[in-house]
Amino acid sequence: MRYALTFALTWAAVAAVLPTDAHVTRSGLDFVPLIGIPSILMSFVYGLANTRTGMAFRLPPAGLLLLPTGFLLFGNFVEMPVIPVMGQLVFALWVMRAPLPAPSRLRRRTPAVLAAVAALTGCAGPYTYTGTPTIHDATPAEAVGRWQCIQGTELTLRRDGSAAITMLDGQDFDFDDGWRLSGNGTWTLTDDPGRGQHVRLALTTRTASAVRPDSESAATPPEVRVQAPSTYTWTFSLRRDTHRELQLYFFFSDPDAGNTYVMERKSTETDSTPSVPPRPRAVPTREGDPEQG
Repeated sequence: MRYALTFALTWAAVAAVLPTDAHVTRSGLDFVPLIGIPSILMSFVYGLANTRTGMAFRLPPAGLLLLPTGFLLFGNFVEMPVIPVMGQLVFALWVMRAPLPAPSRLRRRTPAVLAAVAALTGCAGPYTYTGTPTIHDATPAEAVGRWQCIQGTELTLRRDGSAAITMLDGQDFDFDDGWRLSGNGTWTLTDDPGRGQHVRLALTTRTASAVRPDSESAATPPEVRVQAPSTYTWTFSLRRDTHRELQLYFFFSDPDAGNTYVMERKSTETDSTPSVPPRPRAVPTREGDPEQG
């Protein structure tokens, strides 16, 4: 309501000072979707996300609320940018409630509000996923062992932090290049309060590479195809299946598509850790031809 009143007074002032022949630009209604709505959204989200008071709270939105008025600089009248800019500054520096009196539960949900606003405004990042599971209870000992996917992909994580990698595909868009890597490296288990646990796997010594036959690279002459890197780093997310068994996975191809490359624990006669048969999702089913690198 405070912004709506400020907006109405601002455009009443614009209409009062513009020449009488500027009928098209005299109506503030024309600028509600261009200036009013974005400003309300930014003010609301900013007010929820901040608990500071005074100028520490008011100065950042004063800058943010100038962004929707930038296109007015290209108008034919000086009053067009000057008065709306003053109105935005008046609202941010004196009228805007600081901060919004949101309940603590609503304030804790601010990240979800930010994601919704970003989606509505077309600003959602490529690594924003709805419903991506996160866990915080996995231990390094639980990650140690042999992991597998189809096509002969295998990963061994050792207690000393070393790793052996066999025909592992690239992550995200690198998957589309078609190469697969084998070699030795290191791994660590990380835990981010907001994003959950991850296994960071770094290949430091490549011993072999291959090309997936169903990839575009398979039909490309070797001299012009994208070459497999000599070192590489994967970031595996962690989740648990219906039996509470740990799974390692990453997104491949376009991350927004949500295709997951799933590694599950490999069963052996000496492995006493319960395991589940691998269920790779949308991973190619034909094995690549080894190509020594």
